Amino acid sequence: SLPWIDALAGRNDSGAWLLLTNRHPTETLTVELPGAFAGATVDRLLPENNNLAFRVQDGGETAAATLDLPAWSHARLRAKGGEK
Repeated sequence: SLPWIDALAGRNDSGAWLLLTNRHPTETLTVELPGAFAGATVDRLLPENNNLAFRVQDGGETAAATLDLPAWSHARLRAKGGEK
């Protein structure tokens, strides 16, 4: 089976960040987050118009210990309090 989740993490002067992409064409997948990202601010790019465009959903969500990613969606998490 192919991996469906792409993940990239790093840190800069603003703190730690994590980028996640669900490449599965039909299924929502659940990602268990590293401890530093529980409580993180989540920004999302969500597919619409039959995956021909994306809708931005900024910062209205706080991550729990897991995060559900709909098919073809992207998420950016920023660790709370600028944790490094």
